[in-house]
Amino acid sequence: MEAYQAVDEKTVDEETEDAVNQIRKEIFVSIFKATGSSELPAYISDDFGLISSYFIHDIENSWATNLFFTYLNHQIPQGELMKTDKTMKELIS
Repeated sequence: MEAYQAVDEKTVDEETEDAVNQIRKEIFVSIFKATGSSELPAYISDDFGLISSYFIHDIENSWATNLFFTYLNHQIPQGELMKTDKTMKELIS
């Protein structure tokens, strides 16, 4: 997928990587406890890893921003993402 390729080879310092991995783990465990499924938590955890990469590397991508916006509106992405004109930084601020 193109969105993953844009950040695939980007690196971060160990502390940042550990923090992102901890957040992803917490997301996975929380969703797993709520659903009893391992598939959905894996997808959501991967999504937040991707969103984090775009934010950390200060890369704007409308698809990744819309993905984040969908989660911010308490929706699990299914097909069409919710749309926003804001940047990732604006959504986080």
